[in-house]
Amino acid sequence: MYLPRVDESPQALASAEDRGPPPNGTETPVRAFVARVLRQQGYTVFEAGRAEEAVRWLGDAGQRIHLLVMDAVLPGVSGRGVADHAAVLRPGIRVLFVSGYPAETLARRGIIVGGAPLLGKPFSAAALAHTVRDVLDAPSPPAARRR
Repeated sequence: MYLPRVDESPQALASAEDRGPPPNGTETPVRAFVARVLRQQGYTVFEAGRAEEAVRWLGDAGQRIHLLVMDAVLPGVSGRGVADHAAVLRPGIRVLFVSGYPAETLARRGIIVGGAPLLGKPFSAAALAHTVRDVLDAPSPPAARRR
């Protein structure tokens, strides 16, 4: 996440309490947006609010899961860590990372490796739908085909 530089002293910045009641918003959180778009496209979607919840879904043998769509940077664990765990639980699963960070930054930090699919934020519903279809339709990596 890139934040603008602020030249004011900390004392000049108003505290949250000094600003009054929080404003309402009309934005859609990314997870809700992704789930809504994919459901509208006909996909079955399981939502997880935390990495541990996603791992529980992945470990449920009763669910067919073809694609894991997740943020590349998660609190407490990297998206790559979850993706690596998913690959053990579900060999051949596809992963699509989304992030506001540039791909080069994610690669330099080892979060995304080997040209893993990445959809940059912000993205449109159409871009999401096309990218998901592209990832699902791409040939399986050689390691996934052998299992």
